[in-house]
Amino acid sequence: MIARTCNLVKYEDEVINWYENVPKVTSSALEEGTKSCYDRDIDKERLDELLGQLNILLKEYPDALREDNILNKYKTLVDYVKSRKVALNNCYSYSNKERLDNSSWGTKGCTYGIRILPNNWNNGYKCITITGYNNTASGVIIGKKELKLKLNRGNLSYINMSYVDSLESEFYSSEVLSYLEPKILTKHL
Repeated sequence: MIARTCNLVKYEDEVINWYENVPKVTSSALEEGTKSCYDRDIDKERLDELLGQLNILLKEYPDALREDNILNKYKTLVDYVKSRKVALNNCYSYSNKERLDNSSWGTKGCTYGIRILPNNWNNGYKCITITGYNNTASGVIIGKKELKLKLNRGNLSYINMSYVDSLESEFYSSEVLSYLEPKILTKHL
């Protein structure tokens, strides 16, 4: 995990067309008992993977969620966005690259970004966004997953999670994410 402002626009440019052209599966499939498009093991694996990135961040930067650090990183992020004329949604304060040798989906690597927005951004709570772009050995993006968490008075809770590739888009509500019971639990903040 590197504490460096970056943008992942080139990755997002590769997946942006997928949103319009693929069928969408929402978390209601689970809530209605329709299991045909729902695979609990894969969905849990994705959630655990993204929460694992948060744990790496907190291990390497234990003060990353302190108010003053969040505000400093946010200011740097806003300055970066303005100077490069890119969207805030494509920029992150922390990044990480991992090689995935044993992935079941043919993925060879993943590039992650973590962005933490302060209280004044989202109705009085901090919003933590963890995004991962899966890629092949040649660097072609084959999937994007994103988890949004709410940090309110030292407590983390889910907002939502999404996954998109060239064949499907899946969206998960906070209730479904809680149901998945991730095995990776973040430490109390």
